[in-house]
Amino acid sequence: MTPPMGFLRIPLILVICGLLALPAGAYVPPPVTILPSIPIPKGQLSITSHPDGATIYLGTSDTPGGTTNTVLTLVAVSYTVTLKKAGYADYTATVTVTAGSTTYLDATLTPLPTTGSLSVTSSPANAKIYVDGAYRGVTPSTSTESPGSHAVLLTLPGYQDYTETVSISAGSTSFVTAILTPATTPPGFIAISSTPSGANAYLDGTFGGTTPATLSTAPGSHTLLVTLSGYEDSSQVVTVISGSTATVSVTMSPAGGGAGTLTVTTRPSGARISLDGAYIGLTPLSRSVAVGTHTIRLAKTGYRDYTETISIASGLTTPVDAVLVREGVETTPAQPVQGSGSISVTSTPDGAYVFINNEMKGVTPLTVPGLSPGSCTVRISKEGYGDHTEKVPVAEGQITTVSANLVPGGKGVPGFGLCIALLSLFLLGAALRSRR
Repeated sequence: MTPPMGFLRIPLILVICGLLALPAGAYVPPPVTILPSIPIPKGQLSITSHPDGATIYLGTSDTPGGTTNTVLTLVAVSYTVTLKKAGYADYTATVTVTAGSTTYLDATLTPLPTTGSLSVTSSPANAKIYVDGAYRGVTPSTSTESPGSHAVLLTLPGYQDYTETVSISAGSTSFVTAILTPATTPPGFIAISSTPSGANAYLDGTFGGTTPATLSTAPGSHTLLVTLSGYEDSSQVVTVISGSTATVSVTMSPAGGGAGTLTVTTRPSGARISLDGAYIGLTPLSRSVAVGTHTIRLAKTGYRDYTETISIASGLTTPVDAVLVREGVETTPAQPVQGSGSISVTSTPDGAYVFINNEMKGVTPLTVPGLSPGSCTVRISKEGYGDHTEKVPVAEGQITTVSANLVPGGKGVPGFGLCIALLSLFLLGAALRSRR
């Protein structure tokens, strides 16, 4: 509907009056033009990560924009996206958001390292390295260590010990460079020869060279180990006097028939192994050992020493698996298995195989625990002797003793009778087939 003419004249008259009232030269603002609003183009950004739960930061803002996995609605421009998650390296990428569509960012986060490295060198080299009391080899060497402070000890015969506290950071390498100071007491020497020659000589667990060799070391007692492929190891304790030379001559014994295998594991691993007082390495370890009775000792810093007497039989493997107990932790004696008994077996001579219900359990002297109450058949067998077999009772909580005086002359080889029986059956079958 068109407004009446009189209605339009009134505003016009007011505008003319207002203009007439303005002083000469006064500013008259231009008329305002109102433009229609223009929509801002937007799109969506889908952000995922592996693992998820990372915090999202856009551009240089310190304000989190949420966590993955999520979809953000943003102005259609380019963004620098940073993802942060504890234990992982920051992830940064530049993405462009397109109007009216979804842009995808899928990030795989990289875990931060949890260990650091320790590089140790010394002058002169070949010094033994101990980190927090644990042996790490000889200089120069690099080892993997946990973050934190560690005590490093370097020892070398003829030189003073070197100690240093070093800080290890995850993902980085710390360095220890030691200039060793000669000891005030002159070293001694060990001249080693072997028959045959060319054997490897280890002094206190460190390779010293091949025979014949002369090794320099600090005065005192040292463990000398001589090894050669095809021969039994030879180990002995040598006393070294300052300024003097100790002469050691070793005749190697051929291997075979007189050796078994010893496997040693510990929890935790890395324990020092001493066999009959001689250092032979760190757990886990497997090696050939002469037949007979031996004493094994396991030692690790922060744990109680573990000692056990073992019997090595020819051609058999004797396992030693020890759970080391931390120092200061109280332990109670092991209790017998509830509802079971044990059998203790000895023989003259010892070193005989022990079978209980036809299952080989070890060699004499031997105690077999954890047997169900009732009766068991015990067979004792040794090459060159007749077998000893008897049926014995097993009582709950009791130890049944079996003692055998083996008589020379029998074969005594485990499985010998079975082999003869199988051979007989084979010959009988062959004869029957030939008659057909």
